[in-house]
Amino acid sequence: MKKIDEILNYINKKASANIGNDFLSMGTTASEIEKELGIVRNNASTLLNNLFKGNFLIKIKTRPVTYISADIFKDVSKVKKIKYEYSINEIKEIENMIKQEYEDPFENLIGYKGSLENQIEQAKAAIMYPPYGLHILILGESGVGKTTFAKLIYKYAKIKKNKTENEFPFVSFNCSDYFNNPQLLMAHLFGYVKGAFTGAEKDKEGVIEKADGGILFLDEVHRLPSDGQEMLFYLMDKGEFMRLGETSSYRKANVVIIAATTEKPTDVLLTTFLRRIPVIINLPPFREKSIGEKIEVIEYGFQAESKKLNKKLSISPEVIKTLALQDTKGNIGEINSIIKITCAEALMKYKENEDKISIDYFMLPKSIKVSSINMKSIDNKTRQYLNIFENNIEISPDSYYKGLNYLDNSYYDKLIDEISNVKNDKEEVANKFDDIISSYYNDIIKNNKFDYWDTKKLYNVVDKNIVNLCRDFINAVSMRLGLNYSDKLFWGLSFHVKAMVDRIKEGKIIHNDNLEEIKETNKVEFNLTEKFAGKLEKIYNINISEDEIAFIVLLIINSVDKRENTDKPGILLICHGESTATSMAQVCNSLFNTNLVKAIDMPLDSKVEDTYNKVLASVIAMDRGNGIILLVDMGSLIFLGDRIQKQTGIKVKTVQNITTLDVLNILRFVLYNDVNIENILEDGTKSYRVISKKKAILTVCTTGIGVAKMAEEMINNLLKENNIRGVEVITSNYDEIREGTEKRNRLMKEYELICSIGDIEPDFDCPYFNISQLVINETKEKIIKLINIHINQNERLDEEKFNNSNIFETSVRLLEKNVVFINPKIAVEKIKEFIDNIGLKYGEENSEEMINLILHLGCMLDRLIRGIKIIYKNKGKFIEENKKIYTLSKKNFALLEKFFNITISDDEICYFIKIILHMVNIKKICSKTELTESSK
Repeated sequence: MKKIDEILNYINKKASANIGNDFLSMGTTASEIEKELGIVRNNASTLLNNLFKGNFLIKIKTRPVTYISADIFKDVSKVKKIKYEYSINEIKEIENMIKQEYEDPFENLIGYKGSLENQIEQAKAAIMYPPYGLHILILGESGVGKTTFAKLIYKYAKIKKNKTENEFPFVSFNCSDYFNNPQLLMAHLFGYVKGAFTGAEKDKEGVIEKADGGILFLDEVHRLPSDGQEMLFYLMDKGEFMRLGETSSYRKANVVIIAATTEKPTDVLLTTFLRRIPVIINLPPFREKSIGEKIEVIEYGFQAESKKLNKKLSISPEVIKTLALQDTKGNIGEINSIIKITCAEALMKYKENEDKISIDYFMLPKSIKVSSINMKSIDNKTRQYLNIFENNIEISPDSYYKGLNYLDNSYYDKLIDEISNVKNDKEEVANKFDDIISSYYNDIIKNNKFDYWDTKKLYNVVDKNIVNLCRDFINAVSMRLGLNYSDKLFWGLSFHVKAMVDRIKEGKIIHNDNLEEIKETNKVEFNLTEKFAGKLEKIYNINISEDEIAFIVLLIINSVDKRENTDKPGILLICHGESTATSMAQVCNSLFNTNLVKAIDMPLDSKVEDTYNKVLASVIAMDRGNGIILLVDMGSLIFLGDRIQKQTGIKVKTVQNITTLDVLNILRFVLYNDVNIENILEDGTKSYRVISKKKAILTVCTTGIGVAKMAEEMINNLLKENNIRGVEVITSNYDEIREGTEKRNRLMKEYELICSIGDIEPDFDCPYFNISQLVINETKEKIIKLINIHINQNERLDEEKFNNSNIFETSVRLLEKNVVFINPKIAVEKIKEFIDNIGLKYGEENSEEMINLILHLGCMLDRLIRGIKIIYKNKGKFIEENKKIYTLSKKNFALLEKFFNITISDDEICYFIKIILHMVNIKKICSKTELTESSK
């Protein structure tokens, strides 16, 4: 026998002998092959890999790798379409499914421990009632899952009664299939004898006989005529019936009937028939399910389509939310139909070279989009749960339903990967960690079917000792470091420790390559965590490695309770241009260490309706019940807010002609105040567009002469190094600037605070930096950015009173007040490029003329976008007289025409030439001789 055949034979025998145990026990490793068969480990690994590549073996990605017979795995796992490589988490999911299916089929039913808990208990009690079970009537609207529920009752009874399908059959019959022909309906139900009616050429059994000894499911039972109901009543009462056409002898049948109807039973069923059905189970409609269950239904529906298409799906949060908020008459059935239609639409736009099918809001059928949703009616619990869904949900064909208490251990791997990939950029690491840990916390809520952080529920799924120790540990860290942690850390750490204890008991080891760096940079946290680990070791009799401790430290240092934005209105910034909005949002979010400002860029060639749909989807996704502040630059964007508010019921307030300083100040106002969106325009923008206040940076400490003075010196040096003036540095002790003090009131009245620095955070509506951060270049750069946004460029120390930069800065500020359909900043940048191309010089001596020219060109662009035309009299003659300037201008105007998608007429060019010909002290485009000649 060849070695490869010897290995395969050994693997098959071992797997067969261990059926009933977990898959790892059924599997084999290369080391085991070496030990049992005497084949050198390296050779064994090569042969095992060859068998894997030939689809003879399943590979489980453990350390070391485990292999299992593919044929036996297929039979045991009951997976319809297997793949040949699985992670340990995927294997556990399959094992969990098998266990649940064998022990209690209801456990995989959405609502098992929620909206259907009582109904399931009713069904179990009824079907197991001695000697054969009780008859059941299932009530519910169309599409609620009555057929599925009946099948699960059957599966549960078959397992508990330990019967085969032959011994305990399940027969389904829909009475509505023949409701137009009562005689045919009765014939199918009870059977008939030869000659019973025209066409009855031989005896035939009905579904009652086929279901003898088991369950008969009668769907749409209200379609059964009264004669049929009476015959069923007799069957249920006596256990006897006759086929159609029989008159002398009764037949015996032992059948448990599960009937279902969408109607009110007393209106459509005979009283005598109803009396024989002691158990009535009412299934709730989709709209009455909890938000968590609704999301499960939707994800399960997409998972089914992913398997059919054999493609990974990436579903936008707007799609999930919109489906969850539908009040569908067809319930779960209709939701599944909508999902099928949406996936079909997405498939049409799918390109073969893409690794997944993207499903976004625009692919939903028009009939169920936001127009049918009233956001005002959504309760806070629902909003909180929906806020979890911020990123696309990805579903693979080979993914499985994740049952209660499931938590993906891959978060450990993700954390380590992020350290390895971006460890030289601490800010990027922090951002990545924040994303991963937020996802970790959100999965806890989603996978455990919790509506939100309910501590009582935590005790149901995590050992009480772990929960209590985690709470004490977090309190100790909080007191020691002076930091606050949210309930998310408490929950996340509890689940983490639960998984860690289980993993250690199973002998599974993790490794952290950055252990020494974590220990060195987080000494206090590491020491506190070691003490925490010691208590766990005593209770659970385990040894916790430093690698495990390092992971807990990562959770701690990346879970500091940042400024919560859940009670704040959303801020959505929309600007014309390829990246204008995203750049402004990035700057403002970075300076305030938040992600509250979301952005949508509107390319100049994009359609208004496409932009509206994007904004609409974003508003739905962002709304947390407090409304949305829409910040727009100009043009048609200013009308979006009212339209969205009318369509969705979400409060939307629009601020137009927005600048970076406006965004920064509105963000500050929202973060540091209890904002009522109704008066955001009055409170949020009016106060921040006042620029007469002096600019200042506040340094503060407990005494006002220690850390505060040190910070003052560092900031003054920073201002000097960057040639910045017009910014005062004010020092104070903490008590002097508490709420209500005279100094605080004077500061707020006279100064616009750019930021505060010290060893204790004062309660001002501006960013705060700890003095320790001033040694970091990134912090210095942030402070400079803040200063640049708050001060005018002419407050810098420059040799020229009015430099070239100021020409364009001033032009932007003036255009902001006079144009509607262009972004002034982008327009001026393009105008400057145009001016440079035609060779027009500028400087202090012609600054006013240049500003006038830029303003003219800016208004021209705005006018042309709006479709407004002007006429220049005798333009033919004028062009002929200024032919060279005309040719040069027309050639270079192509830049503006292409960028703004406009056509600049000869009339506009004539006005432009007229302005430059009359400018004083201009540095000529052409030589004096050329200009003179062209003017003749």
